[in-house]
Amino acid sequence: MKKLFTVLSLLIFTVLLATQTFAFEQKDFDTSEFTSYDEITEAEATWFLPSAQMDIFYLLIDGEEYIVGTNQPPSMDPLAILLDQGPDPTVGYSLRVSETSPDVYEIKLFLDDAPLENKAFSVIKAPGTMQDEIVYLNDVDDPSTVDEIISILQADDDLSGNVTDEIIVVMDFYTESMDQIGETAIAVAVKDENYNTTMMSILIDTQDVNPPTVEFTNFDSNTNIIRVPLGTPIEEIYSDYIPQDLTIIDEHEGELGQSSVLTYMGIPEGFDEITDSTIEGDYNQYIEAQDSFGNIGRLEYTIRIQDMTPPDISGPTSIYKKDNYILSADFFLSYFTATDNLDGDITSNIDVVSNEYLGNADTPGVYEVVLSVTDEDSNTTSLTLTITVSEDMLSYLIVDKYQWIVPNNMTLTNPQFVQELKRIDDLPDDNFVFTSVSDTYTANAETNGSYEKVFTLASGSGSNFSRDITVSVVDPNIDVIEDDPTFFENVEVRLLGALTFFKKTWWMFGAAFLVGFGIYQNKK
Repeated sequence: MKKLFTVLSLLIFTVLLATQTFAFEQKDFDTSEFTSYDEITEAEATWFLPSAQMDIFYLLIDGEEYIVGTNQPPSMDPLAILLDQGPDPTVGYSLRVSETSPDVYEIKLFLDDAPLENKAFSVIKAPGTMQDEIVYLNDVDDPSTVDEIISILQADDDLSGNVTDEIIVVMDFYTESMDQIGETAIAVAVKDENYNTTMMSILIDTQDVNPPTVEFTNFDSNTNIIRVPLGTPIEEIYSDYIPQDLTIIDEHEGELGQSSVLTYMGIPEGFDEITDSTIEGDYNQYIEAQDSFGNIGRLEYTIRIQDMTPPDISGPTSIYKKDNYILSADFFLSYFTATDNLDGDITSNIDVVSNEYLGNADTPGVYEVVLSVTDEDSNTTSLTLTITVSEDMLSYLIVDKYQWIVPNNMTLTNPQFVQELKRIDDLPDDNFVFTSVSDTYTANAETNGSYEKVFTLASGSGSNFSRDITVSVVDPNIDVIEDDPTFFENVEVRLLGALTFFKKTWWMFGAAFLVGFGIYQNKK
């Protein structure tokens, strides 16, 4: 975006005018050689010269040339101040030019303890021409040097030919502030063989030419994708979904506000117009923002119209399991289903994210299992299941407190129902009066099947409770979760049962081994 005014040439207009030369040789400071208009002392030499508009003065010391001008107050226009390109102070000379009257310049050369013997001093007054000012646009982040700026100039004379090499800088307000935004200037001059001189002022406009950055922060992993639910009205997409965490930063102006935003709905060639938000799809868009220098930054992003309704996981949040009840490691999955508003039944997509229960099926404790399911539009739902393994339970399994699995070789009594509910923290530790409402379980406790037991409880503290429990009666030590287990699953169940039995009775095997080993030793 860098824009520069390129100056192709600097035309020198040569006007042949007579020059006035004043020269003297200092010899023991003999003032008799000077006219009444000139004065000299041991410390300085003075010339009084007629003034004219745009006079340029050249001081020659032993053939070395210096350009000087009138002494004026500082100004942004370098041609309006002293053109102080005088001798190097280390040489021992300094010069001052002032206008003593409307038609007379005083040129004073200060000798400053310089060697005086056989020194030739000359002052040449050459009428000058002022050429129109030009403007150079400069990038503050990559500023040009003075040499680079004047390298674009060319000077030609009708008699002397190409005099570009004679271009000199007579004033420089730019170099010290070249890395700062604002306007400064330099002045250049060029002369021909007859000291006819042309001067020019170059206004250097240093600007910020780099656009601001426009970005989303902490948004969709900074992929600049805006997800919009299916069917959202198009006007709401731009009013409610854009911007989201929009940040506009300019390197020199800092953070820009929303007033810098030019458009949210730019649709240039290659970008997509949203015409129907009931159809899933990606639509490429852009946002533009402008800084105070007119630099425009663009953020390209995608509006993704899609299903944003997460699927639903149905199932228990808590399961209580007796430690010696043998089940497959992921038995709990059979209690869960997943459905999606568009994809339908996605139960098969349920994943086990983490499983503290694995390896602890027969170890009393509380374990968390995290499940998740994701639909085709990447909407995800998670659920945490708590599995409590207990060795004190009478039931084999209690799912969500009121779905019980019990063996058919025992009949739970009313007090035992209350005891189990207290064990799973469903009832306070209190005395209760048990009242049966309906009971299909007790009479069928030895028959496999599903039954119901409904009752109310009145506590000694005056609280009342009602419970409706579904009781599934099963054969002991049978995996009730798998109706038709495969051969390998049957083997797994038997191995798990054998492992559990060994963990509980290993000391008996150890004792038998020691007794047998002792008998063997005695026989020897």
